[in-house]
Amino acid sequence: MHKLIFSRFFRPPTRISEARATREQQTSALYADLGSLCLIEVSDASALAGTLFNKAFNATIPRQPRHFVLLRRTATNSPLVLGYVHYTKEESAYLAGGLVVAAMEFRRLDAETAKLVRGEGGFAEWTMRTTCNWLNDADAIFTYMGDVKSIQVNLRVGFVPSKHKYLHVLWHKSLDLEAKQVLVNKIAAIGPF
Repeated sequence: MHKLIFSRFFRPPTRISEARATREQQTSALYADLGSLCLIEVSDASALAGTLFNKAFNATIPRQPRHFVLLRRTATNSPLVLGYVHYTKEESAYLAGGLVVAAMEFRRLDAETAKLVRGEGGFAEWTMRTTCNWLNDADAIFTYMGDVKSIQVNLRVGFVPSKHKYLHVLWHKSLDLEAKQVLVNKIAAIGPF
């Protein structure tokens, strides 16, 4: 399956393009290009991003959610994993988790891609903004975070703190205040995710 992903998404580097959205049965075709970077959705990210995720969280990638992987095309067209995030659908919202990027790889980018990434706020910000925009079939996206850098990135993406410690929300739909509070309280009741 990963060979299909690479042959389909690892074409010669292109300038930044619009996020394209189509679906296939085995793998999703959600992807976006940014210079030599490619952000894709995969049905199972273990083989691609498992090592990066394990280094960051000392855990294995969960199986059930939606998985998005940030890759860099190399001169040999082989992928290098630079980032990962997953989302789980809960009620009328998504729960975002597991965001990790290989920030030190930034210095290995070609000059054009580095400029584009800087313009997007970095690997993590571009990954979060792009994937959150794709997940517009929900009322909101929630994150549970205490890391200062993660909070700064997600505030720039559009997340706002909720009344619950560590819980932040990005509203996709216009809901009245009462409906927002009901949804926030349901998600907060889940606890850390």
